[in-house]
Amino acid sequence: MTKSREKWIDNAKGLAILLVIIGHVSGGLSGISFQFVYGIHLVMFFLISGYTLKKKDLTCEYVAARFSRLMVPYFYTCFAVLITDVFNCHFLFHDSSIQTVTSVIGKDLIRSFFASGSITSFGPVEIGTRIGAVWFLPAMFFAQMIFQSLLSWTEDDRKLGFCTAGIGLAAYLTARFLWLPFSIQSGMLASFFLWIGYEIRKHNILSKVRWYHYLAAQVCLLFGIAFGYCNIGFVVASLNDLFFSVPVGLSGCLLIYLISKGNKKGIVLSYIGKISLTVMCVHLYALETMGIYVNLILDKAGLSGNSRAWILIIIEILFACVIAATIEFLKTWYARRRRYKSSDLPVKLSENRRDPTIDIAKGIFICAMLISQFAIDRTLRNIIYSCHTMAFVIFSGYFYKENRPIGSNIQKMTKTFLLPYVVFVAGVFLLDCSRWSPAYFAGGFKKYLLGMSYARKLFPNAESVGPVFFILMLFVTRAIYSLLAAVTANRKQLTVAVVLVSVLGVIMGKREWWLPWSIDIACYSLIFYHLGRLCREKNVLEQISKRNYVYFLLSPVWAYMIYAGSMEIIARNYGNYGLVLLGAMSGTLLVYQLSSYISDHISVFAKVLSYLGEASIYILIIHVLLEPRIGEHVSKFFDREYTAFMIFTALLQLILAIAVKASFDLLKGKGRKTRKL
Repeated sequence: MTKSREKWIDNAKGLAILLVIIGHVSGGLSGISFQFVYGIHLVMFFLISGYTLKKKDLTCEYVAARFSRLMVPYFYTCFAVLITDVFNCHFLFHDSSIQTVTSVIGKDLIRSFFASGSITSFGPVEIGTRIGAVWFLPAMFFAQMIFQSLLSWTEDDRKLGFCTAGIGLAAYLTARFLWLPFSIQSGMLASFFLWIGYEIRKHNILSKVRWYHYLAAQVCLLFGIAFGYCNIGFVVASLNDLFFSVPVGLSGCLLIYLISKGNKKGIVLSYIGKISLTVMCVHLYALETMGIYVNLILDKAGLSGNSRAWILIIIEILFACVIAATIEFLKTWYARRRRYKSSDLPVKLSENRRDPTIDIAKGIFICAMLISQFAIDRTLRNIIYSCHTMAFVIFSGYFYKENRPIGSNIQKMTKTFLLPYVVFVAGVFLLDCSRWSPAYFAGGFKKYLLGMSYARKLFPNAESVGPVFFILMLFVTRAIYSLLAAVTANRKQLTVAVVLVSVLGVIMGKREWWLPWSIDIACYSLIFYHLGRLCREKNVLEQISKRNYVYFLLSPVWAYMIYAGSMEIIARNYGNYGLVLLGAMSGTLLVYQLSSYISDHISVFAKVLSYLGEASIYILIIHVLLEPRIGEHVSKFFDREYTAFMIFTALLQLILAIAVKASFDLLKGKGRKTRKL
């Protein structure tokens, strides 16, 4: 066999993906069953993956490339499903309440993380929702990583065979008791079939196949179909029979090879095979979101019985293939456009130009903050509250300047935090000019000088300043950290001091010793500020953006923290100290990964989110100052319980904040020159 790519591979992948679609949508047929395809189609994909696999060192670059190849389409598919689910809530089910829509968003985020095609339980946790057929992509990623790891250890055929068989058996057995996220056990089972495909290529077995082998394969396949052995459930890491199902599935794949090899001049089937990954993603999208539309069409056509089932199969195949081809065309066009534009840019950016990635992340978090202020679903609220406040503290610590003089540091902090707070207080007084009186000013000055988030045992009668407490809290956090850094002799002492003060903050919070300017929260937040500084020194953020596969390590920690109760800073609900620390850090890093991808690939969103991130303090101030008034005006047009109210209220706040920031930038003489990144 030649080392170049054989055409039969694309034909076989085309046939296999068509069988996937047929298997999913042929349930309405009577008198005929395509259930047997579950023993063949994915086996074919895994065999081809092993057949075309070349031994590679498990470098960061290789793993990151595999992640991008398989997981980026996965995330795009999940995002498309989420957007369409929200659309369907509004326009199909006529339920656009904030509770319902945010519940759908929270549910889709959870199932996107879990990445299970069928099983929805994770130990004692019942997820209650599956992701569908796109589980195949993370499973393929883990199958390839497992097999490449084994190849790095040995190339001995027997050792590889025994190891992959053992890993597959372990997946089969453990799946009966515990299902892991990301369909890891599906990938473990698939690694055995990658080994078979690899051995077929290595020993040039296909060139040795004769007519009687095809005949024997047909007999074996018919035997398996007749007795129910042609079914390998990768989605749940199960086989109908541990012994018979494997040769039956391989027999079906051999017949697909025969058909694919004979179709030398076929163009359509080969093209479908080349874009089979995209066809798979579009097919899942259709299964999860478009079924009700297709059924409406079939109902209006008056179809029923087998006629309806066959037309459904044709529609699903055409939809998946046509939309996938369109997506591939647009991807090619966009890539060419980006290359053309990049050729006009200087090769190296100035070192003074600002990296937008952190600003993009801050933009995401500040938008999440606005959403969290509405009556949203509890699941989505827990996701947002798990890290959105501490992310700003981490990013602030990331930009800590170690050798800055104390006077310069105070001046910078005053300009960054206290000046906006003073502007906010002035805005409050101006907006309440109708209430001006000596008593009003006395009470107002007392309230904003204390700057309480909430009061408990200490200062029990003090009023809360609302979410703007965060500005003062961040100022205090930075001030305490600078003081500790000045009085400690080395980094170890500073770390110990930070941890002790952070624990003291937890104790004060639990004992309800809530202090002015949220000093107790600032003490707790020191550990996050310190972690941000360490991220800068250890170059963590850059490494995270390059090593996208770290997602598989960070997301379970973040998800479990959310499941365990998340946290709510303003209420001093800190949860499990260590778990919250790891979870909030993991969530922040994952959002940074997303921001890095947006910065590199989606320039329009990058510019918008980056600007919002830079305007985050303005957004916070506008939110506290004007949200009640904006909400009152918007409620004249939209009911407060519905998402239209939430969207327009939040959007108006963002627009006003951007306008205010732009005005200040112009006054400072910055203009547009500083806005290019």
